[in-house]
Amino acid sequence: MWEIYEHRRVAKQLSALPVEILKRYEKWKDIARISGLSGLGFIKGFHDEALRGDWKGFRSSRL
Repeated sequence: MWEIYEHRRVAKQLSALPVEILKRYEKWKDIARISGLSGLGFIKGFHDEALRGDWKGFRSSRL
């Protein structure tokens, strides 16, 4: 299982999103938390990449 770290401003930004985008975001969090990288690779529109430098060993995943 993965841990999801969200920026502190995410809660405020989510309230302004259209419902369709909010649902995709919540689904992304569920898939990332349960399946990790393997689950995100099967869904179009999701991007995942390894980080470098101080964050080496971590991954960035986004819509």
